[in-house]
Amino acid sequence: MLMDLAAMLSPQNRRLFKFKNLANPEQELLLESFRGTEGLSRAYQFDLLLVCQDSGVELKSMMGQHVVIEIELADGSPRYVAGYLTRFASGGSDGGMAKYTATLNPWFSMLKNRFDTRIFQGNTVEEVVTQVFALCSAFSR
Repeated sequence: MLMDLAAMLSPQNRRLFKFKNLANPEQELLLESFRGTEGLSRAYQFDLLLVCQDSGVELKSMMGQHVVIEIELADGSPRYVAGYLTRFASGGSDGGMAKYTATLNPWFSMLKNRFDTRIFQGNTVEEVVTQVFALCSAFSR
């Protein structure tokens, strides 16, 4: 009962757009605005503007964090966009509120940061994809 009351009084409860860091749910980063692209046969990307009363958020610790944006639709049902932070930067502070910018991408976007070359001979497409995705098994949930 007490936890329900605390959740109702939190700033996230009254927002149409919510930002949730799955690794650190206590962190009070609020989603001020976001812009993104989605399409068939292409990876989505969302640029986020976040605000927080804590100006000491560790920037490096936010990289690679699994996060979710919850969007409340007109009928009250939620739509979720889940992914990983591939960029996180400080945007300064103003009046006690710190601003941060971040980029949200799907897990397989981490593969573009690899710099090795491999040759696959005698393998099926499924075997190649399985081997390549195994390199990022921590992210492929």
